[in-house]
Amino acid sequence: MRNTYDLQGLGRHSMVEQEGFAHRDFRAISDAVSDGRYIAGDRLTAFDFAMAGLLSGLMDNKPPTWLSKIATQYPELTKYADRVQAEVGVYARET
Repeated sequence: MRNTYDLQGLGRHSMVEQEGFAHRDFRAISDAVSDGRYIAGDRLTAFDFAMAGLLSGLMDNKPPTWLSKIATQYPELTKYADRVQAEVGVYARET
């Protein structure tokens, strides 16, 4: 398992660095989808299905992981996932 983490790059970074990467990525996604926007602009695309599904799984993981705890610090991500789910009528996370 250590070798796999090293090959994926995770084993090369401390937990603090990994948390910094997560904040950077979640902040970028949050900025992109704020104000009612979607990943690729003002309309729903296939990219939103993938992103909303990924975020929903992360934010609602039971028990919460270190990554889900960080993701829930960005309220725009929750709003975005809820907006996409409501628009398509499929809910992957608890609302």
